[in-house]
Amino acid sequence: MHLDGNGFDNATLLSVLYGLDDNGVTKFLFQLHCLTIKTGFTLKIEVATALVKAYSDRGGDIADCYRLFLETSCHRDIVAWTGIITTFAERDFEEALFLFQELRRENLVPDRYTFSIVLKAYASLATGILLHVLL
Repeated sequence: MHLDGNGFDNATLLSVLYGLDDNGVTKFLFQLHCLTIKTGFTLKIEVATALVKAYSDRGGDIADCYRLFLETSCHRDIVAWTGIITTFAERDFEEALFLFQELRRENLVPDRYTFSIVLKAYASLATGILLHVLL
């Protein structure tokens, strides 16, 4: 589509990002990310959040996901916060809980999905502590 000179918008990018499978798409994801930077779409919170999720789902570096999240500093909404908290809840429970506190400091109201992710992080952290005590 892009090579043919046809334009694209948020909806197109989101469809492509959410439609990626796991079969060797990391290079394509990086190219798509570069295209979103070049065209300014990373400033759109929904596109940046979808990129964070896409990188996270494919085992991307959590620090890169966080940097991408930080690039949306003046536009973060509850969806963006929930996305980055979800990314950390899967790999670094304590950081996920810290990010939840940051969300609250920005006076955003968590939704049910955000709370479910935070509860998952607390449960995982508690399980880890319990296992550590048992060892």
